[in-house]
Amino acid sequence: MFQFSTLNRRALLVFVFQWHLGRLDDAEGELCSRALGFNDSQGPKDRFKQDLLFCTEHHKNTCCERNHTRQVLAWYAHFSHDRSADCGLMGRLGGCSFCDGDVGSGVKSRLQSVVLCPAFCEQWYKSCADDFFSRGSSGSLQPCGSALVCSPLREITQDAATFCSSVGSFEVADSDDLDICYDGVPAATSLGKAPKAPWTKPVPVPPSLWTRISLWFDSTLRGLASGRASTLEDYVPSLIIGLGAFVVVWYMCRGA
Repeated sequence: MFQFSTLNRRALLVFVFQWHLGRLDDAEGELCSRALGFNDSQGPKDRFKQDLLFCTEHHKNTCCERNHTRQVLAWYAHFSHDRSADCGLMGRLGGCSFCDGDVGSGVKSRLQSVVLCPAFCEQWYKSCADDFFSRGSSGSLQPCGSALVCSPLREITQDAATFCSSVGSFEVADSDDLDICYDGVPAATSLGKAPKAPWTKPVPVPPSLWTRISLWFDSTLRGLASGRASTLEDYVPSLIIGLGAFVVVWYMCRGA
């Protein structure tokens, strides 16, 4: 039968203690909301910036992980297309509110919606008042870049709350009570850092074909410049890749 050494026992005890301490930290605070798509077995965490693709201003106190910020980034890319600079900036702040620790733990959210403070919503509306939007089939407001088929926001609605609730999963609170609504200030600024999240090794992303081609050509050119590539065998990989790329482009041109 497998026997634990004294060192193994100590390591196991330390691990169990640290795990239990982390559970106590989460139990004493708010847990992340399952309704918003978060892991509801833990509370907000202090994450490394590189753990998030977007909304890194919230990394010290957030329920978001990498896949959540990917969803926010997709929403923002759609919203900010052809927007003015001010409208795009407020759209980023609004979209990234999803990753605020208080929002993620349900303190400043209701079911699947972020609860915005009226003053924040009003500022967002004013920054987008001259940008073009159109009404979607469900009544939502869609960003639009054409003045021929769309209208300035101020002509569609003059109510900030209507605007905020129509561009995403947002609700507007009745008052600017900072205990229940998001005002644009990250939770880490007012509450400090959340418990540290365990470090996870990033999954390596293999380079694309075109990246490999460019790296191969680059290494060949550097070899030629330095005089190191002096035999035919040194050129074979680059020649094969280059010929393959030429054939692909040629067939694509023929098909066009």
